[in-house]
Amino acid sequence: MNRKDNKFFSRGIVLAELVVALAIFLMVLGIVVSIFVNAVRDQRRNFLVQDLQDNGRYMMETMIKEIRMSTFISLEGGGSKIRIINQENETVSYEFPGTTLTRETNSISSSKVNVTGGFYVAPSGQSRVTIRIVVKPVGQATPEVKLQNTITLRKY
Repeated sequence: MNRKDNKFFSRGIVLAELVVALAIFLMVLGIVVSIFVNAVRDQRRNFLVQDLQDNGRYMMETMIKEIRMSTFISLEGGGSKIRIINQENETVSYEFPGTTLTRETNSISSSKVNVTGGFYVAPSGQSRVTIRIVVKPVGQATPEVKLQNTITLRKY
């Protein structure tokens, strides 16, 4: 059998069919690439939020452990600084000077985050301290993680 006699081989591919197939392929490829780029961007944002949460929890837990066992609390600086006497009878202060959190003069916040926040001490009854922290990545306005915790002092 000769190739010219066979209908399948004699037909060939028309240029219009090739253009339509290429257009469909490019549209599908564009959709797949768009989905991939969005997934990568969302993953980066999720990692950033997780890092902010880890930093915020570390700072919060550091303060909570020491404040819970303290014996005296004084609020200073309009709620941006708290001074305590810890269980070793040391006077310790926590402060939000600008975009960091410090214990005495040492920063306990990461250099990758900006931290703002404040303290509130209940005026009467059992001593309670509320800590509020807002953590943001350096150089970016979003995302931000807000944490708040209220601590009751253990008086023995």
